[in-house]
Amino acid sequence: DNFVIVLVLGSADSGKSTLIKQIRITSSNGVFTMGEIDGIGLCDALNLFKSVVNNPLLCKIEFMLYFNKMDIFEEKLKTVPLKKIFSSSTVQDENSYADSLVDEHSTLGNTYEFGNEDGINFTDDSGSNPRKAQQRNKLINKKLKKERKELINTTLIKVLVLGSADSGKSTLIKQVRILNKMGFSMQEIHEFHVVIIGNLIGSMKKIIKGVEMLKIEIPTELLDEYNKSVEIISSYLWNTSVEVDPEVTEMMIKISKMDVIKEGLKRSTELNSLGIQDTASYFVTNTERILDTMFYPNNQDILLSRRATTTVTSTAVTVSGTEFKFIDVSGQKSQRKTWLPYFEDAAATMFVVDISSYDKNMEEESSTNRLFDAWKLFGEIINNELLANTEFMLFFNKMDLFISKIGTVLVTDYLEDYKGNPKDLRDIKIFIAKKFQSITERRLNYVYFTTTTDSKLMKKVISTSM
Repeated sequence: DNFVIVLVLGSADSGKSTLIKQIRITSSNGVFTMGEIDGIGLCDALNLFKSVVNNPLLCKIEFMLYFNKMDIFEEKLKTVPLKKIFSSSTVQDENSYADSLVDEHSTLGNTYEFGNEDGINFTDDSGSNPRKAQQRNKLINKKLKKERKELINTTLIKVLVLGSADSGKSTLIKQVRILNKMGFSMQEIHEFHVVIIGNLIGSMKKIIKGVEMLKIEIPTELLDEYNKSVEIISSYLWNTSVEVDPEVTEMMIKISKMDVIKEGLKRSTELNSLGIQDTASYFVTNTERILDTMFYPNNQDILLSRRATTTVTSTAVTVSGTEFKFIDVSGQKSQRKTWLPYFEDAAATMFVVDISSYDKNMEEESSTNRLFDAWKLFGEIINNELLANTEFMLFFNKMDLFISKIGTVLVTDYLEDYKGNPKDLRDIKIFIAKKFQSITERRLNYVYFTTTTDSKLMKKVISTSM
């Protein structure tokens, strides 16, 4: 929920508490600076008002000036002239004094017309006219909402995108850019092209190793051709460019169509030790298209491309008229100590978890389960004091892989404290969500089960979360 923070300031005994009590009765809110129109107290109040209204920390806050205790003021005017208090002032009466204040502070912005043509409303907060007060409060609320909306729409909102390595953080940001029609520059598309070629070659080499490890039988009539292709591909030293050796290209296209490779891709979950990317099947299946000399990456190619984030990247994206700055940091365990400086001024944190990694161990620590590492890291982040006032959104990502996996790779073999049906998707999701909630006293209001590469699904998620 969003709250408007309201400062109620003024000199001692000016009526601040009375005003708040009246607000509770009439259900209004606003930002008020008050002066007690009473002798020396008024001089103090004027000095205080000047120091507050000119404070740079409050430069974007809407001010409303309440002159309180008018009933007492009117009685005092009969015996104590203003000139006696403001000896240097040329004002003759209360109206000209009000005008002088407007002139002096005319740079504050809009003058709200609540009471008279001068835009000044002398009011008594004793509740003598509750109907008028209620109407005025509605007007204040309306103006506050409008100003707040304008302020949000002109402010860059900083969003941290955190999570373990290969959880889908960068993919989430790419999806936000695509859905909001931000697009990619020619330089970025070229870089993605290079990454995609690398993803394809790396995946093909690992699947070839996997076929050998799984002892998948190769038809006799294809054995010579397969072995020749494997030898050329395995020994190929790619020079990190979009150009691939023509012979290697021919062999990769040929081998990608063989049933032995397709079988290896199907059983890739049995090859965790090789670190095969979850997008391997997509790239290998599209080998011929990707290695074509006229290949131009489409949005799906870009979304599925994988490149380890080794530096902090900042991406500005405009969503529904509001500009967000997404900070993507490296999820590698060795890099997490560099996150801290970016926590300052963050308005929201998107924490991304690869829910399908429940059966995998970390590359940095082969004995540590990746989902357990994500859970532990989430606890450290959400309980960090620097993010105490930051809105949290928890994304359980790669649901497509998770759903396809739980039927054959039982979660009970990896999540020891889960005692439910190992094939009941709903129960498993609830269990994992509660597990993450249990590590913090903060209530998680935004929890999503997503597949960041699914544009249709992510369009709905982004529209509700941003």
